[in-house]
Amino acid sequence: MNLNILGWKCEGLRCPDFDVKISEKGSNSSTFFQMPNGTGKTTTLRLLKRSLYNHEFKSSEIEEFKAKKKEEYKKEGFFEVKFSVDGKIFYTKINFDIENKKANYSSSLTDEGGYTVGFKLPSEIENIVDKELVDLL
Repeated sequence: MNLNILGWKCEGLRCPDFDVKISEKGSNSSTFFQMPNGTGKTTTLRLLKRSLYNHEFKSSEIEEFKAKKKEEYKKEGFFEVKFSVDGKIFYTKINFDIENKKANYSSSLTDEGGYTVGFKLPSEIENIVDKELVDLL
């Protein structure tokens, strides 16, 4: 089984607003990102990990994802990841209500189309990928 991160999109959070496209179809090659200190590398990695399991966000943790500079602060934000598993595309999205310090998931599976409320992985990996596995990686 191949699980690939194809890209991610972020808006309204501590890490810069961006739309990263690593691959359209998935590959076994490595991708490296280099950014200056304080620009959201660790935040991005934390959110990538939390995109693979149903993380319970605490209000104090949501505060950590808020933009550092007052002029960049937004009331809401999101982190969306595009994955493929054995060639099938799926998305997970973490929606942040920064003002009320809440977060929730929405998911999109290829066969179902569109986003549904809640966290859901494709059946091929739903019983394999969990917090413990993600922490190991």
